[in-house]
Amino acid sequence: MKTIDDKLTQLRQTAEQAKESIKVDTYDFKDSASAKEFEKYTETLFKNRVGMIKSYGQQNKGVDLSELNYDILSRRSAAVNRLAEKVQQDHQADHPYFSTAEVFAQFCAPCPTDTFNGLDEKYHIETAAAIWILDHLRNSGRLDDALEFLPESREELDKIDLPDVTDSVHCDDLIRGMLYVIRYRNSGKSGFDATKPFMDGADAAIGGDKADDDSARERFEGVMGLLDKNTVDALCEQFTAYVTALSENCLNVYARLHDKVAVLTENKINMIEKEIANSQAAKGSLSVLNLPDDSFETTVTAASDTREDAYGIEEELQKAIFRAESFYMNVMLLSAEHRRQMYDVLGDELYARLYRPAIGDPFGMCFAFLCLLDSGNDIVWLYNLPYVILADVCLELPWAAAGQVNAQGEQPKASPAFCEAAKDPEKYITPTTDSVLNQKLVLPPFIGTADGKISFAQLIYLFSGLTPPRGMPELSYVKALFADSELSDREIEILYEYFTLACSLSRRDENYVFIDEEDGGDEEDAEESVSDENARELRELKRENKNLKAMLNKLEHRLKESSEALDNMSDSLDEANAELGELRSMIREADNSEKEYTVTVTFPYTAQKRAVVFGGHSTWLKAIRPLLPNVRFVEPSAQPNTGLIMNADVIWIQTNAMSHSDFYKIIDVVRKHKIEIRYFKYASAEKCAEQFALEDMGAEEVSED
Repeated sequence: MKTIDDKLTQLRQTAEQAKESIKVDTYDFKDSASAKEFEKYTETLFKNRVGMIKSYGQQNKGVDLSELNYDILSRRSAAVNRLAEKVQQDHQADHPYFSTAEVFAQFCAPCPTDTFNGLDEKYHIETAAAIWILDHLRNSGRLDDALEFLPESREELDKIDLPDVTDSVHCDDLIRGMLYVIRYRNSGKSGFDATKPFMDGADAAIGGDKADDDSARERFEGVMGLLDKNTVDALCEQFTAYVTALSENCLNVYARLHDKVAVLTENKINMIEKEIANSQAAKGSLSVLNLPDDSFETTVTAASDTREDAYGIEEELQKAIFRAESFYMNVMLLSAEHRRQMYDVLGDELYARLYRPAIGDPFGMCFAFLCLLDSGNDIVWLYNLPYVILADVCLELPWAAAGQVNAQGEQPKASPAFCEAAKDPEKYITPTTDSVLNQKLVLPPFIGTADGKISFAQLIYLFSGLTPPRGMPELSYVKALFADSELSDREIEILYEYFTLACSLSRRDENYVFIDEEDGGDEEDAEESVSDENARELRELKRENKNLKAMLNKLEHRLKESSEALDNMSDSLDEANAELGELRSMIREADNSEKEYTVTVTFPYTAQKRAVVFGGHSTWLKAIRPLLPNVRFVEPSAQPNTGLIMNADVIWIQTNAMSHSDFYKIIDVVRKHKIEIRYFKYASAEKCAEQFALEDMGAEEVSED
């Protein structure tokens, strides 16, 4: 049985724990010890969250654990550690009752919900970014300049599977090419994974060592160099501002939740202190009555009137703590597609305070995220806050509605109003003569075009050469969807015409041939004379004929590409034969008597050209380096570096101690960039150094005459 002293000890411990729970820990990030303390806090937080997610994932097989690898976790915790300093600096004074740095870390720790890779798979963020880049290049007149950086081979383009998106401006292969440049920009870097367009290990290592082959990176940077820097910076600043505003909003909402926790904790402490006072009084009474301390239970129970109230406060306190923790544990539910689920956590008042940015340019924001990611910016490596913003951005993309309609993987069902309208499409058909497109409503843009006003259809043709479609009766009942849109009848007609144009263009194949287009002329007359069944068969045959024509066009295009590739291979073979001839000549010269030159060489010799030497055994390298001190010699174990080769004036090769694969890799880069290449003819380091120096000086041979 407990004594009064035991009870007092327990109460004092509980009071200290309660006080500790509302203690505010701020950090001096300029002090290394304090900064290390916060890093330890983040490390423990991430470890606990990851353990929870993996446990959750074992029970729920749909949980994506791809972003929980070591490289990404380390990169994200580092981002939290760096950005927490600014959060504390900007907001601690506004929230003195909790550590803003620690709560910010809680908001940014892993949650068992969606991932950036999953978001891209669902909403095609990379595709949106690629389209924004192409639009910007087209509008600035730089699209032709960008073509030199885009892949041309079918093999490269076919690595990109386009989503079910038909763009009205850019053809599929142009978008594929830009997507290829984006997706493979880090190929060759450690951690690169082409199956995970977003957030792979290579992205986490931005700023580290470069890839052995930087040609993919050069492609990407070539395209980025064509973009207007001020426009790019403005987009990145806008995305960062969205995340910063969301972070501030989350702290403000959390502050309201924490206020209740703090008040209840203070009440709990007061209750405990009263209990301590009562227990001490009871102990004094027992001492006066000369009763043993084990009489405590009955005596204190009778004396304590506050215990029942304390239990009530404790229950309410635990609910408040759970509510606050649920908020930062489920912060990813703040994205628009899940936001309603947050209502149960916050209630009416706080739910109304949630931040929602007004996304004006979803394509630009997708590009901004990519740009921030590629530059190694910390803001996109926070787990949840940038995800919420990017998820809201994705919901503004044109194809997001299709993702929402098919979110459950079921066939979408038409609304009752739509079904009713579909029963009587004739009701909505506008005669061609009454079409808004054919009404003369606008002044001609060019002098002498027409005496009076011209129609929209004529204006479209003047600027595009396109003849707009003459309505699509099968789509006319779509107008029923606009009934409650507060649009005027004329606006609805214009929107319908635009909708008709979009649907017509989307039904063309990649060669701009309508699959269901009917041929005219004599065939139409012939079709009138046959039965309905024969007419149906004829239409099917004509449609199949169109498909075969489209396929033939595609095959002819492929054949042309193959022919060009064969010509390129032939050119490469000619170059290889020339290379082989030079090597044979080198061998013959090495067998002949040594030539004499008009000059002599003094060592150590300072090279006049930027020279890089590949090959040679370690003993040979050790002997030749002192003779040519400003020449770059590559160790036999090192892989050929493309950047090193491209920056050289001349490449020298010592063919011994060099693998065939390294040799051909060097030759490919040299040929592509038209760099001078020379071969050492001797095994002796001294002779090779002399050969190098003489050729570097441009020395002439002594004539035998």
